[in-house]
Order: sequence, then structure tokens, then C-alpha cells
Amino acid sequence: MKPTCPSCQNKINSTDIINTNKKGIFIEKQCPSCLEWFGLNKTLEVLKTAVVFRNLCHFSIIKKTGVTHDSIFRLQQSIS
Repeated sequence: MKPTCPSCQNKINSTDIINTNKKGIFIEKQCPSCLEWFGLNKTLEVLKTAVVFRNLCHFSIIKKTGVTHDSIFRLQQSIS
């Protein structure tokens, strides 16, 4: 499937895209026809951001409490 440039509506081959711009987890491509920058999939970018945020929160809680899944499992085993 060839992406379509949102500005000029041209179909773009992935081999024609020369310039890419990476800002953190977001990737923008430059249209070879009109030289406009665009993101390929906003939904995917939002999902990546949500997953990164979830993981950061998860590890922040582990760092603050010192409680991991492994330590909870060992505690359950010792009680049984």
C-alpha cells in the first residue's frame, strides 16, 4: 500500500522517500513531490505514546515502592 501525501495527494513509493525526521517516537516523512512533511499514521503514534507513558509509570511505581511482580509472586509462595 502506497501512502498518499496529505498536501498534494500524490501516491508515494517508500523507496522515493529520502528525508525522514525522527522526534522522539514520532517519525515524519517528506513528500518527494511537494517537500511537505507528514506523519504516516497518527493513531499508531498516539498508541506508541500511550505505551511509553504506561511503561514509564509502571517502572516509576516499582522504583518508588520496590514492589515487582516477582516479589509479589515470592510473597504468595511463602504464604501458601
